[in-house]
Amino acid sequence: MELSSLVKNITKYGVVISYNSQVFANKKALELLNLRKRTIFNDLKKIEEIKEFFNSSKNVFKEMLKIKNQITNKYLNVYIKKLDNGFILIVDDITKFMNDEKIIDIIVSLNKKLYKSKDEKELFNNLIKILIKKGKFKDAIVVNYEKGEFKTIACSNEYLFDFFKNIDKNHPIAKVLENKEVFYNDDSRINKDVQSVKDKLLQYNFLSSVAIPIIKNNKVYAVLCIFQDEIDYFRHFKKLIEYIINSLTINIAKLEDLVFKDVLLNAINKGHEWVMITNKVPEIVFVNDTVEKITGYKKHELIGHNPKIFKSGLHNAAFYKEMWDKITKGKVFESVIINKTKDGKLFYLLDKIVPVGDFYISLGKDITNEKKYFHLIEELKYKDPITGLYNKDGFFKNAKEYLRKFKYESHILLIVDIYNFNAINHKYGIDVGDEVLKTIGKKLKNSFFERDLIYQLKSSNITLGRFNGDEFAIFLEKADDYCIPKILNKLYEIFNEEYKIKNEILKLDYNAGISIYPKDASNVDELLNHASVSLINAKKDGPNIVRIYSKEYSDEIYKFNETLSLIKDALKNNEFDFFYQPIVNTSDEKVVGAEALLRIIKKDGVILPGKFIDVLENSKYSLEVAMNMLDRIEEVLEKTDNVKISYNLCDKQFRNELTIEKLISIGKRFPDRLQVELIERVLIHEKVYSIRVLDKLKCNNITIAIDDFGTGYSSLSYIRELPVDVIKIDISFVRKMMQNPKDLAIVKTIINLAKELEIKTVAEGVEDEAQIAILKALGCDYLQGFYYYKPLTKDEFLKVLRS
Repeated sequence: MELSSLVKNITKYGVVISYNSQVFANKKALELLNLRKRTIFNDLKKIEEIKEFFNSSKNVFKEMLKIKNQITNKYLNVYIKKLDNGFILIVDDITKFMNDEKIIDIIVSLNKKLYKSKDEKELFNNLIKILIKKGKFKDAIVVNYEKGEFKTIACSNEYLFDFFKNIDKNHPIAKVLENKEVFYNDDSRINKDVQSVKDKLLQYNFLSSVAIPIIKNNKVYAVLCIFQDEIDYFRHFKKLIEYIINSLTINIAKLEDLVFKDVLLNAINKGHEWVMITNKVPEIVFVNDTVEKITGYKKHELIGHNPKIFKSGLHNAAFYKEMWDKITKGKVFESVIINKTKDGKLFYLLDKIVPVGDFYISLGKDITNEKKYFHLIEELKYKDPITGLYNKDGFFKNAKEYLRKFKYESHILLIVDIYNFNAINHKYGIDVGDEVLKTIGKKLKNSFFERDLIYQLKSSNITLGRFNGDEFAIFLEKADDYCIPKILNKLYEIFNEEYKIKNEILKLDYNAGISIYPKDASNVDELLNHASVSLINAKKDGPNIVRIYSKEYSDEIYKFNETLSLIKDALKNNEFDFFYQPIVNTSDEKVVGAEALLRIIKKDGVILPGKFIDVLENSKYSLEVAMNMLDRIEEVLEKTDNVKISYNLCDKQFRNELTIEKLISIGKRFPDRLQVELIERVLIHEKVYSIRVLDKLKCNNITIAIDDFGTGYSSLSYIRELPVDVIKIDISFVRKMMQNPKDLAIVKTIINLAKELEIKTVAEGVEDEAQIAILKALGCDYLQGFYYYKPLTKDEFLKVLRS
């Protein structure tokens, strides 16, 4: 075989052979040593170490060389043997081996330094130093990301922060924040993803780079960027990058835990409450500063001693037996314990002893002085802690006392409700909500105690209280029908002005219900009940409406109470259940899903929602029913495949965090198989909140549908802004479209609008073939109605799916 062929056939190593003035080299040698075929020998002499060897008297060259060009580095093992008529050169690429060695060296250094870091700043500074010193990377920086801004935590050069100014959606760091994944830039010259910072990268000769997300509490908390002056560099360091991510996650969590423990211990030590921990011997193993202060003992005098050191002798054996029986069985013991200080004085401790593992934790409060203020404590138990007004117990206590004294006089009970108060809490936070309650409570108090009102009412006694969240109750002694215009005027004045609360300008609305004694009721309980029903009627008519009780409400009160009893009994007896009305695909008329319709199942029949739904959705039982029924939907989803179940979400549930979290958990378990239906009126109010919650639901694989579309507040702007997937055409349009051209035009318009917005449509109330033909011709996506299926029990629905 010819020498040139022999050399070419060698592929594992680079080979160069010079023989009788001829030089032969294989492809691998040309690549590794940057040689050209025609000038191989001259190119070899450009490598300083090889040139020196050829000019020396040495016969063998055996060294590791670092070959560098403009864009990359290579580590090579080179062996050269001089021959009589030339030489033989063998070269092996050991770059990967050298990188692996470097990775091991870096990891060992990181493992030592990061674990010993006392805080995050030291942690990240150590990280940067090791990457530059051990890793020989050109530059590195760690920036944290909070409230939409970047700030430098640690860096090798200050100028690096220039890369984090003017971040937009096209910036490579934006991809890291969005995807929570490592971003590799292999070649700054050609990578389109770094176009926005390309000039800066090349200015500093950063030919490749990597951006590593640092996660805390499931969010990108910071970003580590490393830069190098070679292309295709960081793909070789994936193991190192994985280690850095895991190590930072563990060490950040460790630091947070240490900080939390330090804060917790400091809080316990400096807190005003008594904290003592004993083991099961029992011996005292910990006391805080408050225990020292109350008892007069120093900590070293207590640690290791039995807690009976505080024993006063005023409790009998039965008391301590009850205490030990409870805590040794893992139960909490609560009582007032009379103990003795170091100098023999008695102190009263309101104590709670909590068993935790092998320890008992005593959490107490010194109430020695409070016993002197018993009457003050009694009074405080009737006060609302937020507004300082009477709470419900205090209100009833005083109102009943006035009614007993003046039972032959006329009196007025007024309930005032802040309209849509939940929206304020959701939008501005609970702190703002509490300030609103304080402000309105103070305003009501000032207004209703003004001289002109008291003079007109001929009374000096007005009871004002807050209960049921955002409801204020006012009992006006010796007031009758003639006082009502004055009362209404006061309410208008209070709610007609704007309030500045914690830098927020708020315009508040209200509703009110009024009942009058003895015309409407014979006691305070009945007055409150009648005023509550009046308030419910006021709410139905929108904001800033006041309703005065009349005898016409008697049937409604009876019906309301009867329905409330029905709901309570149904909950107690587990009588709420769903019927499922299937929804079919228009094209092949196959079942694709079903709407879950709430029913109460009694032994003697089924009660439809028209009988109870309005009361339920506005009652405190709405959320309990919702959580129970969502469990039923999960059961159906577990037993079915490829069908979607639709759940009707009312306003109260839509604005409750627990309901939303429950829906999200179902969405995660059953992706794209849960749909929530909301009526337009729920969504159109507090649009910002609606969009935020709907986006959250959609991100968790839940479909959003608008129910009864066209009957509420339909507008192009809201349907464009809300993330809606499905529109359900109201049954009233479907039923009348055969007889009324206007209804047909509305149905056609809704379907066309939905198609333009890439929204699916469902026609409700489909009952005959003519309707189906028209809806198919118009392009409606899905159909629902008695023509196909009436609402079915769960077993009937599952049977339909199986068939």
